[in-house]
Amino acid sequence: MKAGKKVTKAGSRLSIKEKRRLKELRRILSGEKRRRKIPHTAQESITFEHMYQDGVCRVTGSYYTKMVEFYDINYELLDTPEQAEILQEYSGLLSYFEPGVKFQLFLFNRKVDRETLVSRIDTPVHGDGFDSIRREFSQMLKGQMAMGNNGVIKSKYMLFGIEAGSYREARQRLAVIETGVIKNF
Repeated sequence: MKAGKKVTKAGSRLSIKEKRRLKELRRILSGEKRRRKIPHTAQESITFEHMYQDGVCRVTGSYYTKMVEFYDINYELLDTPEQAEILQEYSGLLSYFEPGVKFQLFLFNRKVDRETLVSRIDTPVHGDGFDSIRREFSQMLKGQMAMGNNGVIKSKYMLFGIEAGSYREARQRLAVIETGVIKNF
């Protein structure tokens, strides 16, 4: 028998799963370190296992998360007592989480061209006698847009996650946490 030649029985074929396992075992036996797989498609770059219809996400086998979007106010425009009250409420929100709950704030800013923003703001006319109000409102919003965000849309989210034995358990616990987070906001 020549070195390097594979010996197989006639008619015996390995399944794809078995071939992958054999390749992995050979890699382990040779001491080769596992190379990080480079994703070639969007699906391969997704880092969670399952997204449920109710917004619960199974990140790994027993770790589940949920996300809520929130809006903020311009803190700098408030007077000192109001700023102190907001800091106290924010501290209460952070203290709300028990030790087993992981959470993080996710701030997402994206630049949008002016035409896209204007198309979102423009209110179509209906010919019902209120069109002058619609036009005035659209103009006011466009004026605010010109003074404000320079074409940047700011989205803010709070993501929180827990370890749970099942989706059912995670769904119940995350619903309670979500209610508490919304109350604290």
